[in-house]
Amino acid sequence: MPRLSCVIPVVGHAHGLETTLVSVLEHLPDDCEIIVVHSAKYDDPYDLKSELRFIEAPAKTGYVGCANLGIQASRSPIVHLLAAGLEATDGWAEAAMTRFADSKVAAVAPIVCNQFDSNEILAAGISYHLGGQAEVRATLPQDNASANPSRAEAALFPIARAAFYRRSALNIFGGGFPATVGNELVAAELGLSLSHAGYRTVLEPSCKIVGSAKSCRGSRGFGFGMASERLFWRNLPATGWLASLAMHPWSVARELVCSLSSGAAILQLLGRIAAYATLGDCRARHEQLRAAEELAALRADHPITAGLPSHVRIDGAHRLTHVGRPSDIRASHS
Repeated sequence: MPRLSCVIPVVGHAHGLETTLVSVLEHLPDDCEIIVVHSAKYDDPYDLKSELRFIEAPAKTGYVGCANLGIQASRSPIVHLLAAGLEATDGWAEAAMTRFADSKVAAVAPIVCNQFDSNEILAAGISYHLGGQAEVRATLPQDNASANPSRAEAALFPIARAAFYRRSALNIFGGGFPATVGNELVAAELGLSLSHAGYRTVLEPSCKIVGSAKSCRGSRGFGFGMASERLFWRNLPATGWLASLAMHPWSVARELVCSLSSGAAILQLLGRIAAYATLGDCRARHEQLRAAEELAALRADHPITAGLPSHVRIDGAHRLTHVGRPSDIRASHS
């Protein structure tokens, strides 16, 4: 079994894929498999199929769909998502993998630097504030670990285009990204799930990836506004109802002001308004978070059973279920 699975989702076109592959193959750590999931046409002109796996996704499959296909096909305990167009650097994977020695760590956020200026940080994870504002960080935070958002102003999660995850933790929530809040914020929703289940995300400055601003940031228009509002209401139990609701108007106003220069403010506001017609799934999401909270308590009661999460699922009815665990653990939770 490989130690690491590097999943490279390719959406729309294959531009940037070969640059990414060259960088990964050049700096490939030992016992690493590479999986390329593409909804774009790619003919493998360099005959790389002997060194990696290609998975063809259905036409028009988005980033989340391609990423999830790759995660499901992976065989390693640690999964690394790296979007086409981003480039790995020397030692990037080893720096991230050392952080998983802590069983409480479920995700590691790398640093994405400008390919033309390695001193310029393009992304140091996503900060998610109590009021519902999600923003890509362009500086290193003072505290190099995310805090539970119910106890801190902002939580830190990886960006979906460059992230490392513990496979057993992903399996608890369906084995990949949720298809609920769009490509830009999906890692924040997954991060909130993991945080509520008692896991941590850490930022690893020694894990460096390079790319362009376009390759690590998406549109900030209507779709982003709609996804932001959905993310807020779906995750209120994870961030705390009273503080989050009090901060929400100020967070929205701040985000709109910051978007005035790009001309996206009106589109974002319209997207947030449109989101209110799509919030019927909030109750199910809140039930999922309650089950995640039960899991956090269960893990706290059994700290020596590091393998416990791989035997636990949150089922389709958003209830905590145990698969193949000893009866004493099952009884202690009932």
